[in-house]
Amino acid sequence: MTIARADIFSYDLPLVRPLQLRGQTLISRSGFLIRLVSDSEHIGWGEAAPLPGFSVESAEDVVAELKELKRLLPGSKLPPNLSDLTGQFHSWPSSHRWTNSVNCALEMAALNLIANEQAISLSRLLSEQPLETVYINGLIVDTEGVAEATRVLKRDGYRAVKLKVGSNSIDVDIERTQDAFHELGNTTTLRLDANRAWSFEDAYRFAAGITDCEIEYIEEPLADPKLLRKFSKRTGLAIALDESIGDLTPDTLTESDHVGAVILKPTLLGGFERTAIWARKAQKCGIKAVISSCFESSIGIAALAQLTATFNTLNTPVGLDTPSWLKHDLLLEPIDRAHGRMRIVQIAQVASQVNEYILKEIS
Repeated sequence: MTIARADIFSYDLPLVRPLQLRGQTLISRSGFLIRLVSDSEHIGWGEAAPLPGFSVESAEDVVAELKELKRLLPGSKLPPNLSDLTGQFHSWPSSHRWTNSVNCALEMAALNLIANEQAISLSRLLSEQPLETVYINGLIVDTEGVAEATRVLKRDGYRAVKLKVGSNSIDVDIERTQDAFHELGNTTTLRLDANRAWSFEDAYRFAAGITDCEIEYIEEPLADPKLLRKFSKRTGLAIALDESIGDLTPDTLTESDHVGAVILKPTLLGGFERTAIWARKAQKCGIKAVISSCFESSIGIAALAQLTATFNTLNTPVGLDTPSWLKHDLLLEPIDRAHGRMRIVQIAQVASQVNEYILKEIS
């Protein structure tokens, strides 16, 4: 298959309420799209959405690279077996190493293009037996109203709830965690995410205050990740790796008996191939691979859900509920997330129906 044209666009989507990210306040989510058009006039969309405070690359970096791809891609042929996700993307369309969010967009667009060319879903392209349903965890970030928010998510059928901790006092976060756990009972698991907020001493004090709560795992509790094993051994809490993944290799999981899950964000990892490497290694080590979003639009979420359907053999709930933060989205028909789950057949039906009227083309 030959690429006939590459088009690039920007978007800016207002949020339903301000989002606090590492000292920054976002009132909208901005990002970029690349649309690949084949010589047979099939289309594949990919999304580059660097996350402020987390991504290394800037919006200006992304635009510059997307313009370079727009120049390089026309006339290039897609290598065979890209859908194996075993390294074929490494030298296509050149040996240049793109920034993580751009590389993610390129791989997403190419895979979507191949799937559309073959008239199959992305999940079916990536796996002969993908999951039919992907479960998602609910997300609570607010300091107040935790009990009520948890009650609503449990009522709506979520199998897991993730509570953000670390931005309040230790005592407040202990109380919030206890409120959430006591609302959930035994039917829904509770996950915590501290984003490296605490010293070892503060994290240990927090853990001591929630000993009556059953926690599935806690993401990145320590500012110093070298102490994670010690923390887990002292507290009995399973650790989920998120930010630490950028400093590690998948092979380190074979020596990570304190790790219960790895949080895999293709936008930050640099694409689907690298995410697949981590997911395969986690599976071999009996560690949960939790594919998660970076507040992408539903174009990105649709692709991430189908990637999840490929690798989530444990069918653990994943972190893809962020479209609820957007006032409006880029797909003409929304992704159905009712009852804390996504149906892959519905996602495949709506994933290519992009509302181009709210995009701004970059020449």
